[in-house]
Amino acid sequence: MSDDNIIKFERPKPKQEPRSVGPMQRKALTWLALIAGLFLVWAYYHFRRAAELALKGSVHAPGGKLISRAAASGL
Repeated sequence: MSDDNIIKFERPKPKQEPRSVGPMQRKALTWLALIAGLFLVWAYYHFRRAAELALKGSVHAPGGKLISRAAASGL
């Protein structure tokens, strides 16, 4: 005799509840994202300015003044 037409009961697997982020974690992630964003903006403009100066051929003198590479060779 064949068991092809018999429905076998199988207990359903329990569904996992989706993890929710608590309010403290959400606030910490928000602050972390804000600080990371500010750092990236600062780094972009900081290194962009340095790259522009390098391309123009300018250097900083020991006193902090911006001078040309030609004038710097005489220092």
